[in-house]
Amino acid sequence: MSKIFEQKRFGRYLLLDHLVDGGMAKICRARFLGEQANKIVAIKMIQEKYSKDEAFVQMFRDELRVTFGLIHPNIAQTYDYGEVDNILYTAMEYVDGANLKQYLDRLKKRKFIFPVEITAYITSQVCQALNYAHTYTDKLTGKSYNIIHRDISPHNIMLTYDGAVKVIDFGIAKADTNSEATQAGTIKGKLSYLAPEYLEGLDLDHKYDQFAVGITLWEMLCSRKLFTANNDLAVLKKIQQCKIPAPSSINPNVPKELDTIVLKSLSKNRDKRFKDMDQLNRA
Repeated sequence: MSKIFEQKRFGRYLLLDHLVDGGMAKICRARFLGEQANKIVAIKMIQEKYSKDEAFVQMFRDELRVTFGLIHPNIAQTYDYGEVDNILYTAMEYVDGANLKQYLDRLKKRKFIFPVEITAYITSQVCQALNYAHTYTDKLTGKSYNIIHRDISPHNIMLTYDGAVKVIDFGIAKADTNSEATQAGTIKGKLSYLAPEYLEGLDLDHKYDQFAVGITLWEMLCSRKLFTANNDLAVLKKIQQCKIPAPSSINPNVPKELDTIVLKSLSKNRDKRFKDMDQLNRA
């Protein structure tokens, strides 16, 4: 039994229930208390000790700079941000659904694989979201933001119960507006979704996200993880070798054309990948 959640006021919001606890933040479902209308939102509240940490506050502000202007049907929107009782928060679109990882896990348990058509559809929607973010420019200044999400994985792709696909969590996105320099030795993003150029210490570009989309696409087609091993070091070695089996060698329903697309997006040499997300989407 989950413990009963006490509804309480938080600034302009009424917290309804507790959705997720992250390491640095918790996310609650809340109701915006407007004069005329109500709206259900998700509120990400930064744990108090991080709200006082200057480096973290800077990272939080960077995320807002990146996400506040993004308005796209395939990106969960950020509506509002601020501070209540020394707790930093952002109010975001409440996505009523589950993430792709949850779907993959449930299908695997039932020994099902995502149909090829649905896999292609979901990937196409993610490509559109990322192409928009990658080419996003400030509407007032015309300055290009040069956003890289850096954390694309099945965890950060939401499928709503009415069939929409939304990319979430630009929390570690890299953009020209960021003030932080990444500390040496800290890995940003999930280990099994890193690209070879990250391990080689190269400057990242938009093709970094493309590689993560390629991994996610491969995993949906094959119903298993691509880079998996007994320990982190062995996983990194596999990423470095970048030997990718064609999806059709595991799932015979995958057409050869799709094999070609997946393997191209997963090229070790990023110059051999698609020029951009739009090209991948069109393919």
